[in-house]
Amino acid sequence: MTTTATSSTTTPPNTPRPTSRQLRFQDWEFGVFVHFLAGQFMKGKTYHAERDRLEPDRFAPSDLDCDQWASAAAAAGAKYMVYTAKHHDGFCHWPSPTTPGFSTTACSWREGKGDVVRDHVEGGEGG
Repeated sequence: MTTTATSSTTTPPNTPRPTSRQLRFQDWEFGVFVHFLAGQFMKGKTYHAERDRLEPDRFAPSDLDCDQWASAAAAAGAKYMVYTAKHHDGFCHWPSPTTPGFSTTACSWREGKGDVVRDHVEGGEGG
């Protein structure tokens, strides 16, 4: 007895197919999301964004090392990093001209010119 396998499955003509860009992203497989909260600098107090108002001048990440973040992500096998630059509390981790009172502009850290976003990007590039 001889059996022949045949396939009767055909893809309907309007079936969505991933774009080449989507396929490239799928190859990335594993990435890291960094959530660095300004509330971590509310020393001596448990910070709750819905209840407490962050005092911008308390944001002072003097030991910030975004290169270390990138190194740890690479060591874990991550192929990309995403940095959450503005959380639900609204504090901007860059010197925002549209939110000068609630961004790094309002901080004494780096004389109001600190930019965690730039540091993160440069750290991820190895620079």
